[in-house]
Amino acid sequence: MKKYMEMDENDNTMVQNLWDTPKVALREKMITVKAYLKNGVFRERMSQLRVRLEEVGAERAPEYTEPLGELQQSLKICIQVTGIYKGFCLDVIRNKYECELQGAKQHLESKKLLFHHALQGELQEQIQRLEEDRQSLDISSEWWDDKLHVRSSAKTWDSLPPSKRKKAPLISGPYIVYMLQEIDILEDWTAIKKATASVSPQKRKADGP
Repeated sequence: MKKYMEMDENDNTMVQNLWDTPKVALREKMITVKAYLKNGVFRERMSQLRVRLEEVGAERAPEYTEPLGELQQSLKICIQVTGIYKGFCLDVIRNKYECELQGAKQHLESKKLLFHHALQGELQEQIQRLEEDRQSLDISSEWWDDKLHVRSSAKTWDSLPPSKRKKAPLISGPYIVYMLQEIDILEDWTAIKKATASVSPQKRKADGP
């Protein structure tokens, strides 16, 4: 039995040795094939990457053209939005300019109207003063004419003989004699004439159509 077992062990060893030899060779071949395949895959991968790199450089690669198309579309939309915004801004500036221009014109017209009214009022006041001065001169002239007429009448009365003089009517009393100065009489006469001149235009307006 022991001898059989020893023979069996030797046979197994031989079988194992016979099996290990092709196994090692197969393993080496597999390693060689794997390395070849690995190198081939690497070379293929490198070739593909180089082709894609060339396509990217020539702007033909999908990885480049698709994002580029999206960017160009976004740029187009941004340009459109910017153009619309520019139009709105120009409209706002134009409206603001027109409003400021209209306001400046209205302010100028208002100032012109106020200046016209002020100048017209000042001229009317000067005309009224000149008219009052003219009336005062007319009144003074009339007063002096009347006074000279009275004096000439007195001289004529004095030159008449006593038989031809008319007797002054007698006034029965009681009565008050006012001794006024000539300047007081002139002022009263001027006031009366001014009052008459101011009432006459108003009366003409009231009587008018």
